[in-house]
Amino acid sequence: MRYIEVLTSARMEHEIEAFEATLALSTATGKKVICFDEALALREAVLATLRKSGLTDAEIREGGGEAEQNTWSSTKTVVHRITIRNTSMDVLMSAMAATERHFASLPHSFFGRVKQDFTFQRPVPVYKANASASDALREAIRSAQTTATLLADELGVRLGGMLSVVEHFVTRNGTPERSVSYGGRGYSVEEDSIDAEPIETVSYAGLPVSPAKVARQFRIRFAVENAEQGNDHPV
Repeated sequence: MRYIEVLTSARMEHEIEAFEATLALSTATGKKVICFDEALALREAVLATLRKSGLTDAEIREGGGEAEQNTWSSTKTVVHRITIRNTSMDVLMSAMAATERHFASLPHSFFGRVKQDFTFQRPVPVYKANASASDALREAIRSAQTTATLLADELGVRLGGMLSVVEHFVTRNGTPERSVSYGGRGYSVEEDSIDAEPIETVSYAGLPVSPAKVARQFRIRFAVENAEQGNDHPV
């Protein structure tokens, strides 16, 4: 079968619908301490802090984690990741600051039996396609069909229907990188100590964020009618 193949692009803008960050809670203990118990207690305390900072349960999600214990080492490590999302950056910043305040309020001990630390992955915008995205895609397909028709006319053949469409992603929003911090300051945690007072908010002056410009590239193959039958090859 003979065919005409056209490369076309649909360019569109993505609008920001929220901001997202990932919090990693790291707990390290010696072999005589149940690391999971300490890690889970810290997780519950931080979840309560995040809720008090203005985040709802729907905006707090599991982000994965891992546990590590070396048979030949006395150290055990458990990491919990929590992903938080909000439409307002200042709410996200307040949640991050509240988490730091919680860690700062814990008793410090470099030689403590439990060492805990946290890392916040930088907040990233979460984009959604705007209403014109489908229109841009339809226009790209129409443009490809027009180009293929002109080529068919010049070649003296008649253009048939589409045989296949293959999309090539030129640019897209990257997934947030996760990073976990080990070592550094040591924290000794003996009990939950969340203040009953409301969490202090952070004064954060947001800046305008430009929408992401995305190009979707398609390779569209059209059949050529009344052509000789044989192996697939372009006209």
